[in-house]
Amino acid sequence: SGKKWDAARAVFERLKSSSNPQIATAARRRMDDMEALKKYGVQPQRPVEALNEPPPISKETSVAKPKSVAKPEPAAKEEPADLEATQQAAQKTKPTEPAPATGPIQFVKGKLVSVDCSQAPSAMLTIAAGAKTLHLHTRDYKSLTVVGADAFSCEWGNRSVSVNYRAAGKSDGDLVSVEVH
Repeated sequence: SGKKWDAARAVFERLKSSSNPQIATAARRRMDDMEALKKYGVQPQRPVEALNEPPPISKETSVAKPKSVAKPEPAAKEEPADLEATQQAAQKTKPTEPAPATGPIQFVKGKLVSVDCSQAPSAMLTIAAGAKTLHLHTRDYKSLTVVGADAFSCEWGNRSVSVNYRAAGKSDGDLVSVEVH
């Protein structure tokens, strides 16, 4: 399929032994990601902490140094008490979403019973598969991979579907893709 797995593995093996700990860590992470991509066809999702880390350093950026770096203007300073109050208010109003499920991607065919889009852009799909009922969640139905239709619809119901998902419990999980029949 045009992927150069062996060449990438060789590069990551060399980078894993780098004296720079950030490069070595990034190489290990990318190598693990590559294995998941090779096996499942999708890159694993990282926890929120991993998203806040600096991006891995590529070969070009580690060799060439930027000539000048523009520094952003400092924001207007708030008093410490105001800052704490603002942060506390933000934490109270912002509901904490559970972390996305990790683990292998599972597949099931069944009947799409209902779609709940009451908290857009997230959606909850209820799927009956034999005697089992699954409740599958997607954070953003607009970016969900859909096969057999032009776009995802919150109006769907009583349709045959095939879904890929990551289990988050016995009867719930995070939706990866939907195929509508």
